[in-house]
This record gives sequence, C-alpha cells and structure tokens, in this order.
Amino acid sequence: MTTFSANDIRLMFNKLDRNGDDTVSIDELQWLLGSMKLGSSPKELECVAGKKNLNFDEFKNLFDSICLQEAHDSENDLLKSFEVFDKNRDGFISCDELCNALSILGLIDERDGIDVNMIIKAYDLNSDGLLDLDEFKRMML
Repeated sequence: MTTFSANDIRLMFNKLDRNGDDTVSIDELQWLLGSMKLGSSPKELECVAGKKNLNFDEFKNLFDSICLQEAHDSENDLLKSFEVFDKNRDGFISCDELCNALSILGLIDERDGIDVNMIIKAYDLNSDGLLDLDEFKRMML
C-alpha cells in the first residue's frame, strides 16, 4: 500500500485548490477521485464529506479514510485470489496448485518452459516448498 505523508497530502490539497480559497470543493475532489479510478457523483461526495468545501484537515481525514478503504479492498482481493489458487483449502499453495491455477488462467502451458518450482522458491521465505498467504501477497505485489 502506498502511504502518503502529511506533506504529500498538503501538496495534493494545494494543487486541487485551484481558486486558492484554502478549501477543496466537491468538484475539485471529484476530479481527484476520478484520477484514482474512484469516481463518485458530486451528490455522493457531498454526502460522504458532509459539506461542499473541505479545509485541509477535513480533506486529509477523508483522503486517509479512502486510502484505508482501498487497502482493505486490496487485501480482500488478495485473499480471494489466494483461495482460488489454494484448491485443497489447507492454507498453502503447492507447486501443483500454482501450476494448475496459472494454466487455467492461460498464463502458462507446458511449452512455455516456466518452472513453477522456481517461482515457489523465489517467494518461499521459510523454504517449506509452499506459499502461505503472506508469501503469496509478496509474490503478487
């Protein structure tokens, strides 16, 4: 997850505050969220923000909560992906499971010459020949 310092957020705030009134309007906020692929209508944004213009502290709080939600959603997506790979539901991905999943997804076939064992070894931090959830996350990120 990308983290932003207060200075980074201040720079974003200043860039968004196009008219220099030391607030970010719903329209300006809508542009930011659209660029983050999190588009919302002005009415939805006003409902979430609770007002039409946000000062820096209000903007920072809203931005932080959006980033936390995105991190949570990404974590859920990774968990769902892990479950797709972990066919026997033992909490680990074996070489056979990884090979099967990558084949089903059309990412590899026998002619590719890809050694799935080498993929496992590259991310298997405890050298047990399996990928646990944390190792899988590391591989995917």
